[in-house]
Order: sequence, then C-alpha cells, then structure tokens
Amino acid sequence: PQDWPAYDAAKTNEDVLFKRILQDLLLLAVENPGPAGRAGRKGFDTRTKLFCMCIKEYYKSDLRKTTSILKELHHLHLIAKVPCYKSIDNFYNDTTLAPLLDRLILLTALPLAPIERTAAIDGTGFSVSKYESWFDHKWGTHTERTRCWRKLHAVIGCTTNIFLSAEVTEKNVADITMLPTAVGDKPRYFQFQDLVADKAYSSRDVFNFLDKLGLDAYIPFKRGSSRSEEHTSEL
Repeated sequence: PQDWPAYDAAKTNEDVLFKRILQDLLLLAVENPGPAGRAGRKGFDTRTKLFCMCIKEYYKSDLRKTTSILKELHHLHLIAKVPCYKSIDNFYNDTTLAPLLDRLILLTALPLAPIERTAAIDGTGFSVSKYESWFDHKWGTHTERTRCWRKLHAVIGCTTNIFLSAEVTEKNVADITMLPTAVGDKPRYFQFQDLVADKAYSSRDVFNFLDKLGLDAYIPFKRGSSRSEEHTSEL
C-alpha cells in the first residue's frame, strides 16, 4: 500500500530538498570550481554552470524563464551571480562538464548501493528541437527534411530505478559498442551480481567484459549464435 505520510512529506518538501541536495552534490563532484584562466571578463565557475543547468532541467523551463528563476535563487543566496540566458545556452556546449555530470549521476545513486543487486542497460532515441536536411550522397540533391535526434545509453538499478550512468551519442551509434563505456567501473561501487540487457547487446566481447567484472549476464542469444570450445566456459 501507498505510504501516504512519507509521500506527502516528500512532495511538499521536494523543491527545497532538491536545491539543498544539489548544492551538496556540487561540493562533492567539483573539486576546483574556478573558471579557466583567460584574458577579459571573468567567467562563471563550474559549480555555477552545473547549478544553472540542473535548475533549468528540474523546472523544465526555457532559457529566459530559467534566468528569472535564478534571479530569485540569487536573492536567497543560493547562487552568487546570475548568468544571462545566452550564457546558460553556452554552458550546454561546454564538453568539459560531461564527466562532472556523469559523476553527479553516480553520487545520487550511491546512497542506495547496498540495496541493488541487479543492473540493466538499454538505449533509446529522442528527438531534439532542431531539424537537419538529409542529402542523397550519390546525387547531392535535397530529398527530405528530418528532425535531429540522439541516443541515450543508460545503466539503471532494477530494484530502485536509480540511474548509474547516462551517455548521449549520435543517432547511429550501436548499443553494443556503448556498453563498456556506460557500465565502466560503476559496479565496483555497488554489490551487483547480475546485469540484464536485450538481444542487441549479445556478443562474446560483452560476455567476457561482464565476466571480468564478476557479473552474471542475462542477455538472450541472437539467432545463429555459436561458440567455440575455447570460449565455452566464458559463455
């Protein structure tokens, strides 16, 4: 049954707790928050960039409305300086923030590490707001206008639904090639015993990779799969 007192307490305090937890996470994830040394006007530090990006995604707001929200948070002394909406847009193009975002995801999952025993991985596509023109490579003529889209490769815990890792790639990147990157060394922080995936991840390299991590792989074999004697014990 639903634990309504706990649910009510969580929902009525969610907004406040999110900001507090976010600040604590940024202190743990970012060791050197200072902006890169350069001539001219001083830029925004790394923690401010990540804080602004997380606030935008939490409220699901556009760039201009995010600036308005950040102004109020500035009055509450949660942020030292409010960037303009164009600066926030530039934060999303800063590739140096990607490893820190991945670290933030891992840190949010660690409190539930003792509970999880089974991980799962999958990939999904999602469209973005921009369009791209598709050209026939043979004739060089415009044929259609299609929306841009990307792929998300995520590793989760099956008991608590926590995210351990999330990797965004171009649309044509195969799921199987991203498993070592997405999984990485994350299992050493948890007590995982199994990893579940669909048939798209079925390959000898994947089984060997998971075996070295001490994980039992629950992945269906593809039709026509075969094994040699030297790999029998590994599969």
